Formats: sequence, C-alpha cells, structure tokens
Amino acid sequence: MSHIFWLSPAPFTGVCPICGAVEGHLAEIETPHPLEDQTIRYILCGGCASLFTDTPTCLDYDLAMGFQDSQLRMYLEVGAGIHAMLRRAASVKGARGKSFLDVGCGFGFAPDAWRRMINPDAAGIELARYGRIGAEQLGVTIYDRLLGQIAELEGRRFGVVQAIEVIEHVADTRAFLADLGAMLEPGGVLALSTPCADFIRPNDYPAELLGLLSPGFHAFLFSKKALEAALRQQFPYVQVVIERESLSAWASHEPFELDPALAEEIYIPYLERLWAERVEGDALYDGIAYRLFKERLNRG
Repeated sequence: MSHIFWLSPAPFTGVCPICGAVEGHLAEIETPHPLEDQTIRYILCGGCASLFTDTPTCLDYDLAMGFQDSQLRMYLEVGAGIHAMLRRAASVKGARGKSFLDVGCGFGFAPDAWRRMINPDAAGIELARYGRIGAEQLGVTIYDRLLGQIAELEGRRFGVVQAIEVIEHVADTRAFLADLGAMLEPGGVLALSTPCADFIRPNDYPAELLGLLSPGFHAFLFSKKALEAALRQQFPYVQVVIERESLSAWASHEPFELDPALAEEIYIPYLERLWAERVEGDALYDGIAYRLFKERLNRG
C-alpha cells in the first residue's frame, strides 16, 4: 500500500500547469509512484493554490483500472458512483429538452440514464476499455476516440456537455475547456467535476487523500479559485462549488439555472429499469440490485 508523506514545505522552482505561475511554490507532499521506482512530489502553487506534480505526465487510465475480471466486477458491483455521474448534468434546469454528451463517460451509465429517462439524444466518449464493454452491455453509443477526432460528431452541438473527473488527467486544460465549449449549442451548459485541492490537508484519513491524489494518474488538482479562473477564460457565466473532496462546476455562454430535482426524480426509476433487463447473477445485475437496496433503505 502506498503512503503519503507530508514534507516540511520547501521552495520549488517550476511552472504551474494550471495558472502559469513560476514563483512562490512549495513542495508539500511525497508519495511512491505506483508503477515506477521513484517518488512523486505534489507542489502547492504560489499563484492559484492548486496542487501539481513534479512528474507532469499521466499514466494510461486502463492501467489505473487494471481491467482484470475481478476489478471490473468490483467497479460494477460497488465502485461506480452512478448518481454522482448523473446528478451534475441533470441539475441543469430544462435538462429534459436537451441533448447530452458525456466526455470520459466510463462504463456509460450517465448517457444510458439520459437516453432512457431524459432525452434519447445522448452519447459518451471513453478511451479506456470499460467504455467498450459498457457500450456493448448497455447498448449506449460510446466513442473511443479523442474529442475532435470523432467524425460522427463533426458539426454536432449538445444542450449539456459533461466531463466528470476528467480534467485532472489532461495535459492542456485550456484547450480541453475550449473543446468542450465548442460542443455546446446556443444556451448549452457544461457540467464538470474534479478533485478539490483545497481538501488536501493533513488529517486522519490518508487513504482518502491518496485516492484523490491518485499518484501517477492525476497530474494536478484544481483549487476552487483556479477552476473558476480557468472557466471564466472561456465562459462568461460560471458557478463552482466545493462539495467536500470535490469541485462541481457549471459554465455557459448564456445565463443558466440549476435545479437538482430531476436527478433525484429519475435515479431510482433508472436503476429499476436497468435491473429488470439484466440476467440474475451477472455483475451488473448484482451491482444495480445493491444500489436499489441501499437507496430504498436510505429513503425508508
């Protein structure tokens, strides 16, 4: 098991990949690299208070998942946060009339729920192998190429574009946000989330912090201040909120409103429909059954 070592803050010289600041940085954390015989240091930016690593490249996400049968089964049975994947996009007011593109959709639960419960015009993009598995098992459209390299989406625009836990994996965040914005129709809204650098502080939960840092797979973590600034470079209307360990954000070229009611309204009916279609005993059947039991119990 990897560990987190809090360093005595030491000056670090380098360029923050988020804001471009070159001064005032402090090396704060060190962790072993998960696959290589070296350590990774996490640097607190003196300009935007984000964290970035001194090894800026990210490993392929297929390596993170592993994709052995046991790991995929665990993801389907308990690991995939289906409600979290869906709720930011579904919180856009007027979502029922909007088409949907989920960039980095994973197994495809969010576009599948959208096409079934909100609007049939929904698709996902996922480079990792579990996107191809999800497309086959759920019957949802998932493209396995980079945004901008998908001929089927050329000229397409969507009412809601989502990127959940994706931006921390990309090399050029400004270009990524510009590409996402270019996929929005007039009045469209971008929804995204990312781990929150403001949450990374010494505490009693190193395993939780290690999951957020994801050594080797996250090149940086945004602060709330930095994410707001990055979005405002592309969009005039921006809302960013801290939700404990995560940042949730919405952005648009036009004014928009949020309403969380739709996500709560459709979540359990989506699980019920999906569960009814599965064969008892497969991992997806078991995982949806578990989530239904948990939600029904929690709601009395």
